[in-house]
Order: sequence, then structure tokens, then C-alpha cells
Amino acid sequence: MKKILNCLKPYKIFILIVIIFIAIQALIELSLPTLMSFIIDKGIANNDLNYIIKIGLIMLIIAVIGGFIQTAITCFSAKIGIGFANDLRLKIFTKIESLSLQEFSNFSTNSLITRTTNDVSNISKALVMVIRIALMAPIMGIGGVLLALKQNVSMSKIILFGIVAVTVLMIIVSNLMKTKFTRLQKLIDKLNLLIREIITGTRVIRAFNNEKYQENKFNDNNNEITNTNLFINRLGVAIEPMINLIFNYITIAILISGVLQINLGKLEVGQLIAFSQYASLIVTSFIMLSLIFVMSPRALTSITRINEILQLETSIKDKTKTKKMPKTKKWELIFNNVTFNYFNSPLPVLKDVSFSIKSGEVLAILGSTGSGKSSVVNLIPRLYDIKEGLITINGINIKDLKLKELRNIIGYVPQKSMLLSGSIKENIKYADSKITDFNMKKAAKVSLSYDFIMDRNEQFEDKIVERGSNLSGGQQQRLQIARAIASNPEIYIFDDSFSALDFQTDKEIRKNLKQITKSKIVIIVAQRIGTIKNADKILVLNEGQVVGYGKHHDLLNNCPIYKEIALSQLSEEELL
Repeated sequence: MKKILNCLKPYKIFILIVIIFIAIQALIELSLPTLMSFIIDKGIANNDLNYIIKIGLIMLIIAVIGGFIQTAITCFSAKIGIGFANDLRLKIFTKIESLSLQEFSNFSTNSLITRTTNDVSNISKALVMVIRIALMAPIMGIGGVLLALKQNVSMSKIILFGIVAVTVLMIIVSNLMKTKFTRLQKLIDKLNLLIREIITGTRVIRAFNNEKYQENKFNDNNNEITNTNLFINRLGVAIEPMINLIFNYITIAILISGVLQINLGKLEVGQLIAFSQYASLIVTSFIMLSLIFVMSPRALTSITRINEILQLETSIKDKTKTKKMPKTKKWELIFNNVTFNYFNSPLPVLKDVSFSIKSGEVLAILGSTGSGKSSVVNLIPRLYDIKEGLITINGINIKDLKLKELRNIIGYVPQKSMLLSGSIKENIKYADSKITDFNMKKAAKVSLSYDFIMDRNEQFEDKIVERGSNLSGGQQQRLQIARAIASNPEIYIFDDSFSALDFQTDKEIRKNLKQITKSKIVIIVAQRIGTIKNADKILVLNEGQVVGYGKHHDLLNNCPIYKEIALSQLSEEELL
């Protein structure tokens, strides 16, 4: 809660101004019934026209001032609400960016999107309402009760009875709504998931002729959201008439009691009118509070969901004291008895993995599906942290290096193509916008992307739509390779990054890469023997363990798993 409230600090002056204006407006509202009673009891009763005009002008001036103040309150409240929402969204986004993949797994993508948008909007709307109502309603309510007591103590007991009844009603409604709002936010998360699945998986859905199944899933969730919203809205709509009904009975009781007291000479007509108006202000204040009771359960649910993100501490971060990355052209990466398991799995994915690679060498990693190949390369830029063992670069534990410095020397091409919306140029220069156009085009040529880029309407300025869906799988992979090359890293990581390429393109790109990576560390995760057989070192994994390590010809002789994989792809003559 404290981290969310910190977003209000830049607006504390505006909040103070709004509080002062609201207090003035409440006092204005409370003063009008008393002034009206003066006109009736002193002006009209005594036929004093000058007094009536004088008090009337005072009321008019006060009303005009109140109008200006109300406008100012609306403007300042909007500024606070919009600014707060902007700052909170940024805070959540920054927090999400800082989380490691381990923390990411606690939330679905859809839930994170909903929390950053829908939940922030809920809190912002509630904040504006609270700022405008939370002070106004108590001042009007308490002030109305005190001034009503001043007019007549016996009739004030009727109002107090109504206040107790309305308070009990609002507590019951608030508790009912809180449960429903919690359920509603989870349903919205699920709806976002279904929409995302339908959009991104449309090819699979149509290929299996399963549109009706997805439609039914969507309708079931959508109908549940509709029913939950209807329940909440019915409660919200019902609370105001119920409050009005209670106070209508109270008003009737006040009028009957007032008339009887006027007949007995204990009360004047102006006092009865003033008392009735104060009763009306009290009703208004409770209707205002009812709006807060309607909005607060939803806002509290959203606050809880956002707090779950903001309170998370990332497990992968810089140490208090870090070491400097050495300035050198010779690099060495060493894995020493590395064991690793994902936080939600007790079984290790990697067990006692050891290898080393120096500048100018190519290390290939091979293994069956689920053997831990991608896990190895994900540990190098510290996307995850190891459980046991040591990973060093030039003798320095990578945990002792700043994350930014570590990742700056790595050019990473992930297994799954991931291009960002924007131009081709922006994607290739993603590592550093200062990369020259010359180096950008050079990277495009090395990755064999240049020709298809130049064939596009706007060439390097041509836009890539979400997830690169306006490009083929091979084009996406080539642009990812170009992005890594353009950053000119010291360590290249290609995580099965040639799988969508035909054999000839694969061969040509590897030939081009060989020219520019002579003094670099290159790590290739691949399934094709033809892609890796010329590597300086080949690491063979099976169920997270190293079962082979060496050159191609050596492994054919001493590693049965490697030989089995190789013979399943190439003939014995091709392997030699």
C-alpha cells in the first residue's frame, strides 16, 4: 500500500488545495439552510424587504463562489487522478521489467496486462472519488447533524436513527461487493487469456476446425463476467433508493414532529425548513459515502493485485559491491560443475555441467528435447541463476558483474523468434540506437536479410507488426541474427536459431558468421549435425548431464548418443 501511495507524493500540493476547496464548499453548503431560515423567520415574518434582499445577495454570492470552487475541485481532482495513474503504471512496468524469469512465472501474461491497465484504472477512479467525496461527505454529514441539533434536539434523534440504519446497510453491501469484485478481476484475467489464445492461435484453431469450441469457452467466461457485473450493478443501483427510502420515512417523521412543535410554539417555520434541508444534506452525504462503498471493494481488490507485483523482490540483481568487466580482447567462459533447477521443480534440469570456451572458438550444444540445451545458454546472461557450481568470465563470477555490463557483451538469439513492433531498423538497432547505418546494413548482409529488406516497400523503415507476423519464420530468424550481429558482442549465443532456415541459407549464414566472429566466443544450440559438426567443441547433453564433450570425430567414436543422433540425420560417408 505504501508503494502505491508514494505515487501521490508529486501531487501533494494539489491534494492540499483540493482539501481546502472541499472544506470551503462544504461550509458553503451548510451555511445556506441557516441563511434561508433567517429570511423566513426574520425577513418574511417581519416584512423586512431590505433584510430579505441583503441575505438573498449574500446567498447568491456564496452560491457563485461555490460554483467556481466546484469547478476547481473537478479540474484538480482530474489532474491528480490522471497523473497518479500514469506514475503507477510506469512504476508497475518498471517493476515488471526488473523481475527475473523466475518471478515472471508467478503471473500469467494476461494477468500482468490486466493489473497494469484495468486495475490501475480502478484505483485511479476510486482515488478521484475519494478525494472529492471522502472529505466533503463527513463534513456535510457531521456539520448537518450538529446544525440540526442546534435547530432542535428532539427531532435530531430521528436523524440519528436513520444514520445507524444506513451505516449497517452500507457495511453489508460493501462485504458482498468485495467478494464479487475479487472474482470479477480473475474472470477478466481469464478473458484476456482466451482472447490472446484465439488471436495468436487462430491457425491451429482453424486447422482443427475448432472455432465453435473456442467460441463456447469465450461465451462461458463472458457470460460469467456479465452475470457478476449485473450482480454488482444491481447492488450499486439498489443502495441509493434504499438510502432514499430510509430518509424519506425520516423526512415524514421530521415534518410531522415539526408541525406538532410549531403548533405548540416550540419551533418556528424557518427552523423547520432549515432542519429539513440539513436532513437533506445528511442524506446527500450518505449517498456520497455509498458511492465510496460501491467503489472501494473493487479498488481494494485492485490494490491487493498490484501490491503483489510491487512487493516482489527480484532474485537476480546486482550485488552491493560489483567487479568491473575487464578491458580485453581475449575472453574465456567457464562452467564449473553447474547444477540448476527451476524454482517450481525439485529435480535439477542440469547436473554437474562443466565446459570452457575461449575467444575464437565455437561451442556447439547438442541433445534430445528436454536435455537442458536452452537452460545452459539462459544461464550465461543470468536469465536464471544456478543452484550449485560456478560460471566465470575471465575468472570473474558472473554474479559479481553488473547485469548491464554482463549482458552488453552478449549477443543473444533466442529459440523462439521475438521481434518487436516498430521498423526493421529499430529492431536491428535494438541493442543500441547509436549503431551506425553502415553496421546495421553489414549485419543485414551477414544474416542474409539485406535482399528481402530491400524488396520491401519502405526497406529498413518498413514496419514489423506484432510478433513479426508479417514476416516468414526464416525472415524472423535472420533479423534476430542481424540484431545480435549489429551489437558487436564478445559472446554470441544462437539458441536453435537456424531451425527455420533451409540448408543452403543455414550454410551461407554460418560461413558469413565465421568471418566476423574469428575473435569472438560463439555458442550454438542446434539439432542439425550439419550445422555443428565443424565446431571446435561439441557438448552433448542427455537428461541434464554431459555425456559427451569434444570434437565431431572424437564423439563419433566415444559417444554413442552423439553417434546415434548423427546417423539419424546423415550417412556414414557424410559424417566423415
